[in-house]
Amino acid sequence: MRSSYSVPNLTLLLIGLLAQSACFQASEELVSPVLNKVTMDARARDLECVVGLNTPGLSGVLQDFIDERSCTRIEITAGEDDVLDVQLDSPLVIHESQSGTRTLELIGPAGAGLPGPALLAPSGKRHFDVQVEGPGSALELRLSHLILRGGDVSAATESESQGGALRGISKNGKLTLVVDNSRFEGNSATHGGAIFLQALSEDNTLQLSNVTLENNRARLSGGAIF
Repeated sequence: MRSSYSVPNLTLLLIGLLAQSACFQASEELVSPVLNKVTMDARARDLECVVGLNTPGLSGVLQDFIDERSCTRIEITAGEDDVLDVQLDSPLVIHESQSGTRTLELIGPAGAGLPGPALLAPSGKRHFDVQVEGPGSALELRLSHLILRGGDVSAATESESQGGALRGISKNGKLTLVVDNSRFEGNSATHGGAIFLQALSEDNTLQLSNVTLENNRARLSGGAIF
């Protein structure tokens, strides 16, 4: 199943489903200092965490920032020479189980006009794996200026084959996911070629604004979004 469409402004309210999620089928400027790539590719700046696109071990640095709860805003910067796409070494995992609300924003290196540079998924993996579980746990996640390309979990086990680029699961918690000024292309899964979102309560939200989903495929359902 192949998807190709643009979403100018869309809010999806996920109504609590036990066995399955609602299936949405569809065919789918930042100015910041560039870090020195040799001496200091990544640094924490107050509550903002910044890393250069071509930093060695980019996935590990980003994961450290995500795990460091003092980071509320993570930014990937790109200089004039950073024009090539970069492949992640491993999926970025955001797992929230603590009581209270965590707010996290991740800004990619793509310019306002897109379409590059892109983040390529690890081989046979997705880009983002997001999970909220536990009563009183809440996550407000905002993703922007990202081009997510080449995620493929269609050959994974049944429990891991959802969401080619982004999988969000909320178990007794609250997940608010906002994606804007971004692009999902060429991602594959069994359910939800680009995005898979499953919630066990009705208090969860997916909002897409100025997002393009193109050439995403699902083996069974949800070519772009499930």
